Amino acid sequence: EAREDLESGEWIFGRGVADMKGGGVIQMAFMEWYSKQENFKGNLVLLGLCDEENLSAGARTAPLLLKELKEKYGLNYVLSLNSEPIDDKGGVERPQIDVGSIGKIMPLIHARGTLAHTGMVYEGLSPVKLMAEVVHRLDLNPAFIDEIDGITSPAASFLYLKDEKQIYDVSLPLSASGFMSIMFVRRSPDEMMRIVKEECVKAFNAVIEGAQKSYDVYLTAGGSKTQKLPWKTNVKLYAELHAEALRDSGETFTDAMKELSAALKKKVQKGEMNLVEASLAVVKQTMFYIKDQSPCIVIALVPPYYPVVANSMLGEQAGRVNEVCDKVIAYAKEKYNRNYVKSYIGGMSDLSYFMQNPSEAGRAYVEENMLLLNDLYDFPFNAIDAISMPVLNVGPLGKNIHKYTERVLKKDLFERTPALMKFTIESMLH
Repeated sequence: EAREDLESGEWIFGRGVADMKGGGVIQMAFMEWYSKQENFKGNLVLLGLCDEENLSAGARTAPLLLKELKEKYGLNYVLSLNSEPIDDKGGVERPQIDVGSIGKIMPLIHARGTLAHTGMVYEGLSPVKLMAEVVHRLDLNPAFIDEIDGITSPAASFLYLKDEKQIYDVSLPLSASGFMSIMFVRRSPDEMMRIVKEECVKAFNAVIEGAQKSYDVYLTAGGSKTQKLPWKTNVKLYAELHAEALRDSGETFTDAMKELSAALKKKVQKGEMNLVEASLAVVKQTMFYIKDQSPCIVIALVPPYYPVVANSMLGEQAGRVNEVCDKVIAYAKEKYNRNYVKSYIGGMSDLSYFMQNPSEAGRAYVEENMLLLNDLYDFPFNAIDAISMPVLNVGPLGKNIHKYTERVLKKDLFERTPALMKFTIESMLH
């Protein structure tokens, strides 16, 4: 297929030409062109944003600048227009205009067990067993599948899983951790995390039940009476763990956390540690300052956080952009005989940081449970509130994004996408 496209002369090949140099050059060309129009009404602000594929540092800073410009020049933002490419997957061309962008959270799950020699395994509780059961119950769990306006987000998946052992010995590991990616299009972070906690409770119960059954068989086989193991299900959110440490250790705990925070900041800035590793260090340090050292599972949020955004969330404020979007689709049909559909950006995008999310419960949950927030990871909640606006994504057709055969369709890059963007811009401003 790539050879056919290359030989057709209809595509430009190169890393990043679709995602997203293509959209970027179209936007820069528009800024140059509109700056020369004497009777142009309205204002355009071009944002060049770095780091979208990692932590979206540019987009998380942009609302602060937009708020400053709004106050300085009396601007009224009517649209955030992105130009992410349309990914032609499997040769199925499905032109779309995105009216929202999928959300994402990343829960960190840390399991602490009880040490024991493997020859006396029933005296301990394995955190590896706990995490294995957690992964079994959470990974690809259909309860996380979310849907709105015909758009569906996939089930959750684990991105990392390991125990804390550094050397070989014959003891059970003391702890194990994993973090997962949860995407959503309708529900809020607190709703998704409620599922995570419920499944972790079930996982803990199942591990205790399984251990008890095994212990019963072991004792019976040796001619002994069965005994009840001491383990109890103990699952808590980081906010609960933090409150417990404050209660048990007070100022000693807060001083230790300040010292840890400073050390982690230096390591992250030097590239010696990533934010997930730093988050795990915070959890483990907090657990050290609580009196209850029994087996437990702690659930926290780690950066990055991508709020779900959708014009349908804005109510009456989205009336104009919805009308314009319908006109753009009709224009594309009339001029190019292409059937565009409304959709969502399905792989997260910087648009997440340009619209106020109405879920106050979700926001409060993130603020309470996200590790490193306002320390190593800033999130501009208040600035987003101040500049909140509708969003659209109009981009060129591309294939094999992030691969060496990445390519963008010339017809879209040079003609169709610019025409649709021009129609969108002038319809919103006039």
